[in-house]
Amino acid sequence: MIAKVIDYAQLQMNVTSAIIEQVCSEVLKYNFRGLCVNSIMIPQVSGYLKSAPEFEIISTIGFPLGTQSTKVKITEAEWACNHGATELDVVWNLGMFLDDNYAYVLKELNALVAFGKPVKVIVEVGELSYDDLTAAYDLVQESGAQYIKTSTGFSKLGNNLEIVKLWKQLGDLKIKASGGINTVQHVIDLINVGADLIGTSHAPLIMSQDYANPKMPE
Repeated sequence: MIAKVIDYAQLQMNVTSAIIEQVCSEVLKYNFRGLCVNSIMIPQVSGYLKSAPEFEIISTIGFPLGTQSTKVKITEAEWACNHGATELDVVWNLGMFLDDNYAYVLKELNALVAFGKPVKVIVEVGELSYDDLTAAYDLVQESGAQYIKTSTGFSKLGNNLEIVKLWKQLGDLKIKASGGINTVQHVIDLINVGADLIGTSHAPLIMSQDYANPKMPE
């Protein structure tokens, strides 16, 4: 079922409590895998979805730039976990990665993985070269994170299909594709080339489309 590979995202700066209430009702209506919000909204989301433990409550960490200090990110992650987050979508420090300061990036990711929640590392593929994509995959895998994620949607978008194909050949790290995904066909194409999860703010729109029972991969 398409809904069960979708993490519905509501990450804009103008998200209000009324919007959170609405999107929580949409999560329940369509049976999405989970809801991804900025950390400040985690207590409210947890309150709405606490009676439905099958849904993941996903907090962003360091969103959208990832340029906060490691200490700030750890504090945010601790707060989110204490208020009901079941997964963490972490924006890594892209500048440190591009400076080849892999030790800094790895130490930060290790600290966030240590919270014991599934971690998805957002690497901003639109800012990476081909060689960077491979190095990013290797670094995320070394960190112990469960997923590598393509984009925040706030930066340049890469070609998710080609990137997922590349990453799928590199190992068994799970892949979350996000950024510019707003059609059923795009979701299916991404899953078919190896994406495990889809992140999108257009989840209800996707579910409203006439997809005539397209076949998901077995």
